[in-house]
Amino acid sequence: MAFLTISLYAVIGLTIAANAIYLYINSKKRPAPLPPGPRPEPFIGNLRSIPPTDHHIFFYELGDVSYVNILGQSMVILNSVEAAVDLMEKRSSNYSDRAPMPVFIRAGWTKTLSMMRYGKEFQLHRRIFQKHFDKSKISKYESIQLAEARILAQNLLTDPDEKKYLIARFTTSIITSITYGHRIISDEDRYVLLGDEIGKSSAEAGSTSGALLDFQFQGSAKPCLVTSELEALEDKNVNSTVTLDDIKGAAAQTYAGGAETTTSSLSAFIMAIILHPEYQAQAQAELDAVVGTQRLPEFNDRDSLPFLQCLIDETLRWFSPFPAGIPHLSMEDDVYKGMFIPKGSTIIANARGMSWDEKVYANPFNFEPTRYLPAPLGRGEPRPVAHWGFGRRICPGRHFADSSLWIAIATILSTLSLSKALDKDGNEITPEPTETIPILYEASVGRSYQTALSSGHRR
Repeated sequence: MAFLTISLYAVIGLTIAANAIYLYINSKKRPAPLPPGPRPEPFIGNLRSIPPTDHHIFFYELGDVSYVNILGQSMVILNSVEAAVDLMEKRSSNYSDRAPMPVFIRAGWTKTLSMMRYGKEFQLHRRIFQKHFDKSKISKYESIQLAEARILAQNLLTDPDEKKYLIARFTTSIITSITYGHRIISDEDRYVLLGDEIGKSSAEAGSTSGALLDFQFQGSAKPCLVTSELEALEDKNVNSTVTLDDIKGAAAQTYAGGAETTTSSLSAFIMAIILHPEYQAQAQAELDAVVGTQRLPEFNDRDSLPFLQCLIDETLRWFSPFPAGIPHLSMEDDVYKGMFIPKGSTIIANARGMSWDEKVYANPFNFEPTRYLPAPLGRGEPRPVAHWGFGRRICPGRHFADSSLWIAIATILSTLSLSKALDKDGNEITPEPTETIPILYEASVGRSYQTALSSGHRR
């Protein structure tokens, strides 16, 4: 027994020594020093330094470009838009791969664009999304988005106990309509239930992804992404390398990348205007001046509503739906501003860190939509971009998601006034900014559009 104990200690000692020698030799081969970061421990690196939750906050505190090592795996964290653009866009050929995610691979997410390794298959799926969600193509979805936004506003007023589900139903119904040709009619809809279960399992695996699978649940097929791709698949005159699994993966990605993120952003917007009613009043005054009181806003009003756009941009900066983004992977050794980035490094574009960059945003922790307006009304600060990702991995459905969010917010502000909920004693309940839905608030008709709103069809 004593011999085995001595042998065990010897093996551990030799392992640590070998690791130290390996790191020392490799450090001598580097053309430049690694980016700054916390001091690693032998063998485990910075494993014990990184907290189990709120990684984006820990990363933010490390600086513009930093380095950590987890059990031998190099990680480079980018906390500035400048660094993310320099690497992920200007050097995209080296930073477009995806860090392997074994949990999601085992769960079957290999055919979804966000999890896919860079290569020909990734480029194929990218083309599918560009075909349906390019900025020039998304206008064909506006009638669906407009109808669902008005139903959302009406239901927020008439179903006060269902707030948690109404926002999710809005985004899910839009996504299933344009992806599967299926419109959500109740919370018991099988698409809602299936998406909810997959979303929960994905969240438990460590991410905020979800999916709607198996388009074969459809009855009579309606024009949508899936039917369009299936028709092309069956058309012998179309030379395509798209497979059935590719179509299923693209459909799942549409839900994962669209429904959950829009739901999260819309919930954050409601949180923001509850905490800052002065901005709700300012946006409503702008809507009154531009749209009037006899109709509801439409997409062609967007360019005439600059403060409403500021309100949306500040929501996305203040509460990014993906605070730490989805990691990229470097494919070759690189040097950036005198710092060495090893091949195979996990690259994290920390969206939360970029939105809190004090060199870019004054009072970055405050919700101040006027910051984007030109002087003297504001400070002319740059609009946030990190929430969409960077380079060849930028969200392909960003224009569609953006338009869904805009029409929902414009319609809500045009028809409702939102305020803090009251407790049993009549006192206002002030929610914490870290809370997620259900958000405690009250919706009331404080606007002039009751006639227009009542003409909609309530589910």
